[in-house]
Amino acid sequence: MNPLKIVANLIMHGASLLAPSDRADRVRAMKGEFVAIARPDASLDWALGCLAVAANWRVRADSVYFLALGLSVLLAPDLLLLPLAFRAQQQFEPYLAIACAGGLFLPGLVVSIIRPDRVALTSVLLTCSIPGCLNALRAVLISLPYSAVSGQGVNWTEWFEAVAIIAVLLALSLGASLVGRLLGYRLAPAH
Repeated sequence: MNPLKIVANLIMHGASLLAPSDRADRVRAMKGEFVAIARPDASLDWALGCLAVAANWRVRADSVYFLALGLSVLLAPDLLLLPLAFRAQQQFEPYLAIACAGGLFLPGLVVSIIRPDRVALTSVLLTCSIPGCLNALRAVLISLPYSAVSGQGVNWTEWFEAVAIIAVLLALSLGASLVGRLLGYRLAPAH
């Protein structure tokens, strides 16, 4: 098989996965026309066009979700952490992130009501938006391999503390997202 045709098949498969489920009939029609194209370069052009159309459909279908998630990731954690950060004399402690983790509940709830089928993505992105979580994640992912290579001993207390912070924040975010999922499915109009 021609390499262009292989790439075109992969792109066409990606377009069919990317398209929203309510466009399945149109995706089948695009696939039918794709199969009928004999020239590999023309099939690649067709597949790229289908991918662009599928991406457009996906963005339109999920625009409210993307907007809500983006606003939550950008604004909610910083706004909720700001007063406590000043109270802590401009010093950010890891426990401050856990104390403010209630700030994950409302954004996780709202975003999961909008898209109840995206609980895992919502939870992970909201958790990673908390400043202390990224620092803890960096400590977990970098300190252990670095300590093993450099011959220095691992500070297991700090490592377990970082893992605990990530676990607590993720659990809170996941809990909020699951409650939002239940509400989202209950509030969704019946088809």
